[in-house]
Amino acid sequence: LEDSKATVQGTLDTLNHNQWLHLTCHGMPNQTQPFESSFAMWDGPLMIKDIIRTNWQNPEFAFLSACHTTLIHLAAAMQFCRFRSVIGSMWSVDD
Repeated sequence: LEDSKATVQGTLDTLNHNQWLHLTCHGMPNQTQPFESSFAMWDGPLMIKDIIRTNWQNPEFAFLSACHTTLIHLAAAMQFCRFRSVIGSMWSVDD
């Protein structure tokens, strides 16, 4: 999904039909409330708690090309969401 199609609901709907995820956006960790950590979508934040609540079937791989995704909250949270493998970036990403 790109530009205005990369909404929170559009992303969640699309993910229900795919096993791989590649996010190229800003990651926003929340140190005090980890489940409020999020990824910046077109219309607002895609929160970790929203991802956890989905009913994905066998999520396999998440590639997080987003700022601050190697912080424990975002990368580890994706594994908590049942992704078998997660790669996170350690640098700022221009998007």
